[in-house]
Amino acid sequence: MRRAVVAFLTVLTISWGAGISSGNTSDVAAVTDGVRGKPGVHSLKDKDEPEAEESAEKGKDKDKDKDKGKGKDKDGKDDGKDDGKDDDKKDADGDGIRDKDDNCVDVSNSDQKDTDGDKAGDACDQDDDGDGVADAADNCALVANADQKDTDADGTGDVCDDSDGDGVFDAVDNCPTVANADQTDSDGDGTGDACEPLVGAGACLTPTIGGSEGDTVIEGTPGDDVIFDLTGDNTIRGNGGNDVICTGPGDDIVVTLGGSDRITDEGGVNTIATGAGDDDVTTGAGTDRINTGEGSDVVDAGDGNDQIQTGSGNDRVLAGQGRNIVAGGGGDDRIIGGEDADRVRAGGGRDTVRARGGDNSLQGGAGNDRLSATAGDDLLNGGPGSDRCRADGGTNRVRSCE
Repeated sequence: MRRAVVAFLTVLTISWGAGISSGNTSDVAAVTDGVRGKPGVHSLKDKDEPEAEESAEKGKDKDKDKDKGKGKDKDGKDDGKDDGKDDDKKDADGDGIRDKDDNCVDVSNSDQKDTDGDKAGDACDQDDDGDGVADAADNCALVANADQKDTDADGTGDVCDDSDGDGVFDAVDNCPTVANADQTDSDGDGTGDACEPLVGAGACLTPTIGGSEGDTVIEGTPGDDVIFDLTGDNTIRGNGGNDVICTGPGDDIVVTLGGSDRITDEGGVNTIATGAGDDDVTTGAGTDRINTGEGSDVVDAGDGNDQIQTGSGNDRVLAGQGRNIVAGGGGDDRIIGGEDADRVRAGGGRDTVRARGGDNSLQGGAGNDRLSATAGDDLLNGGPGSDRCRADGGTNRVRSCE
């Protein structure tokens, strides 16, 4: 029996010699262990092959892990990072405009307004009008004015000034001293109806009271009258109500007692006095004396050496060519002188006074006033209050101004 076992082992050793010589000692050990009664001799192949397959599968899994996240994700980037959002739908400022289309991504501006067309929305643009002056320092931020010209020194550039507050800049307003947002100009002469003599606008063509030829004295009623007299030297008295009074080129005296009156005189040496109410007074060429009462009045004086006094209220005065004397009242007045030598004294309130030419004397009142003059030897005296003064051209004297 012993010899038989030895013989068997000798044969087995010879059969596996090639494996031993090539270094596969693990296989021999496995067989030997099997012969010695240890499990494994019959499962050599079954054991090795599944382990190889499992290792291969694990390698594939690792490759998948490495590739995971590659390619375009929801944020539109090939970076393997997904922010969970689609870039095409992002709206950082919540204004309803997708970021890729928004001209101001970080500030809400659903109107996408871009005044200067530089593709940066006004809400984000530091120079909305593209004139080279930053908005923070620009005296007219939405209309280009690189020269920053501000004739009346009111802090608003000339191209943005709106004297009558009707929303139309003076530079293009056909009636800059009387509010007329519709800019109606019936006769197409370039002057808005609101600044035309009332006769031209047709307001006096259907009078309730008409004067006869020659010198006339006309008494109005306590109601709303339309009084019309274009001949002679007339004396007209409005006795209350909202009156419309039209006179011709004679030397007229017009007095109203109250209400919001409209008075138009075509010329001559006139004396006009209005009572309380928001009055509109327009005169032609001639030397006029105009005195308005309480209320926010508008005075458009024609050429001539006029004397104008306004009462309390926020008044607007436009003087024509000539040597004018203008005194403001107690409100926030805006007074524009003519092109000759004017003397203007502002009253209380925050007034704006502008002289357009000649040698002028401008005196501020008790409020914070703005005084400006051009082309002449001017005297500007701000008076009490925090006043701003500006004088261009000529030999000027400026006092009591910031």
